[in-house]
Amino acid sequence: MAWRSSGYSNAALVNNLVNNGLIGSDRVKHAMLNVDRGHYSPAAPYQDSPQTIGFSATISAPHMHASAAESLLPFLYPGARVLDIGSGSGYLTHVLANLVGEEGSVIGVDHIQGLVDLATGNVSKSSGGKDILRTGQAVFVKADGRKGWKDGAPYDAIHVGAAALEAHASLIEQLKAPGRSIWAQEGQVDQELAAKLQSELDLEKDMRDSEKLPPNLQDFLDRSSFDIEDTPGQEEVVLSRQFGDELIRISFSIADLNNIDNDADQFAADKAQYDEDESDINDVQSGGAQSKGTVTQGRTKDGNFNIASEDRVAPADRRELEDEESANDDDDEEQQPGFPARVSVTIEKGGKGVLQIETMVQDGDVIIENISYYSTPELADAKTAELDWSKRNLYTGPPFGNLDQDLQLLMERYLDERGVNTELALWLPEYIDFKEQREYLTWLSNVKSFVDT
Repeated sequence: MAWRSSGYSNAALVNNLVNNGLIGSDRVKHAMLNVDRGHYSPAAPYQDSPQTIGFSATISAPHMHASAAESLLPFLYPGARVLDIGSGSGYLTHVLANLVGEEGSVIGVDHIQGLVDLATGNVSKSSGGKDILRTGQAVFVKADGRKGWKDGAPYDAIHVGAAALEAHASLIEQLKAPGRSIWAQEGQVDQELAAKLQSELDLEKDMRDSEKLPPNLQDFLDRSSFDIEDTPGQEEVVLSRQFGDELIRISFSIADLNNIDNDADQFAADKAQYDEDESDINDVQSGGAQSKGTVTQGRTKDGNFNIASEDRVAPADRRELEDEESANDDDDEEQQPGFPARVSVTIEKGGKGVLQIETMVQDGDVIIENISYYSTPELADAKTAELDWSKRNLYTGPPFGNLDQDLQLLMERYLDERGVNTELALWLPEYIDFKEQREYLTWLSNVKSFVDT
């Protein structure tokens, strides 16, 4: 519960620590309420997590300070003398000073003068802090903490906030009998990190079941002719099927979801450029891979382009088309677009070569970017440096947008007939989201196991 104790203010933070069972005594509660952590942490002071304070040092998480105060509490009676080794920001020193009262004293020791000055300045930010500095209830000194501070010995309690492999004899000698000391051992952050990882695991598991495929995703696989190859721990997923004498493989990756911001921006730019190029094509294309005299009639219901020759579309029909597109534009503005996913489609015929078709799918649309032909599957896959070099020097075809409009339409229908259609384009981003969630949970679990070991 430590990582869920953050608050919007110092009071909210302390109350959350109490509610989560991390503060058990009223004395510690009031001592921490009277020390505003905002005076000691320059960033996110009320988050229950460590924060940097400069000088390659951190202020510990609030629940760690609460734990230290609770552990030493039996020896923090009014008038007690306390040594705080590794006082850092000065926060815990101030809390301990509140607990021992005006008759007691707490000496904060740090080996970096900058931190000694920082702690003194932080405590001085409040009127109560100024008072405890003026009366000597709290004092900060620069010294080698391993040797303690003999001028104030003996101590009722010693807190060692700096990691240490062993208890130094000089510190033990400065501790009263009975007395108590607590030490921050190396690996202390491991426990905080493990707690945070577990919190993330619990939160993600509460959101959804990452092991069972959701019904809508499973239904597509049950109805389609595709087999799925999804290896745990790998980013890429492959759908494959036979279509006559063709082997069709559709590859996509969860990396597209991880790079969603960059890819979305690039997709928007590419789509805008594509629309602009399409407009230019209608004006200037003439023969070969380029054509003239065609009019796009928008997308069909399955997400592909519907294109007709200019002389087959009456002006009145075009006006209706403009009205329809305008209405569609209004609808698009009200809906948040889905993320774009890159999909590679390879169609192989034994002994006859391979077509490799690079596409982008988003919101049910399949947008072809490029179509390449290779004489062998090995060349299309190019897993060796030699094959990759050979592949780079090949002419594999013009940009898809430069093709004759009727040819573009037929290529889209060609893919649609093989299952690369709107249904796939709607299913695929959802599966990417599901797989990324599952892989993230596995990653969290693996990292936690490593830290715990």
